[in-house]
Amino acid sequence: MPQDHLVFTIEKVVNILEDCHFHAFYHAFDRPSYHPKMLVSTLLFAYSQGIFSGRKIEKIFYIL
Repeated sequence: MPQDHLVFTIEKVVNILEDCHFHAFYHAFDRPSYHPKMLVSTLLFAYSQGIFSGRKIEKIFYIL
């Protein structure tokens, strides 16, 4: 991917956010969860591509 690809911009923006804002989203289950920043990045990228359906988002990232 080129260095100026949108995913790198999204990653920079999301990484600026402090982790303390995401602690409320962690649950005390035995299963490991995806980090909320990764999920926010995924949604921002999908939305920027005009994809708003959860099922369609799942499909495009399953292919990757």
